[in-house]
Amino acid sequence: MAERLKLSASSRSWGGKGRARRMRQQGLIPGVVYGRGMDSIPVVVAERDLSQLLQLTDYESELIDLRVDDGDPMDVLVKEAQFDHIGERLLHIDFFRITRGEKLDVEVPIVVLGTAEGVKMGGILQNNMRAVKIRCLPKDLIHELRIDVSALGVGDSIHIRDLNVPDTIEILEEPQRTVVTVLAKKVEEKAPEEEAPEEEAATEAKEPVTE
Repeated sequence: MAERLKLSASSRSWGGKGRARRMRQQGLIPGVVYGRGMDSIPVVVAERDLSQLLQLTDYESELIDLRVDDGDPMDVLVKEAQFDHIGERLLHIDFFRITRGEKLDVEVPIVVLGTAEGVKMGGILQNNMRAVKIRCLPKDLIHELRIDVSALGVGDSIHIRDLNVPDTIEILEEPQRTVVTVLAKKVEEKAPEEEAPEEEAATEAKEPVTE
């Protein structure tokens, strides 16, 4: 198992957009830590410390050790990350504290492996689901769900009920939902060729010649 990410945060007592803007200019991102049975804790986190986390495409399913001030580390997940309208600059981050022994509902990305036989024959692989929602204990959390499509022919599909996951993980999706399918490539119908126009000499009466 990969080493868990560690983050440090400082508690804050201030609020307001103006102060938050000034903090971001100093490289500090405002956020909040909350969870069941606890009061929410407003915090700030150094933007540079968040860069490793935000580079992960599945950061919302990444279990993190978060230490606020000099307190004990907390198990948290990123519940929400708010970016600017361009989607490049982080504005605010929400952390959800995990209670050990309590199951989580988390959405994890689907990773497709292999090249389907149907695609090799000219078919098209259609991804109907990019992520799947699961329920498990924190210790059993996975970051992605891999599916091998190599054996799929044209017209074949993989449904939720076909996915293989450990007994410790429950998939919270309808069993009949289609994850991926291989479609036959549509053959474009050729437009009927336009008939060549008959020669004008054959359709138009010749004008009488006058001397």
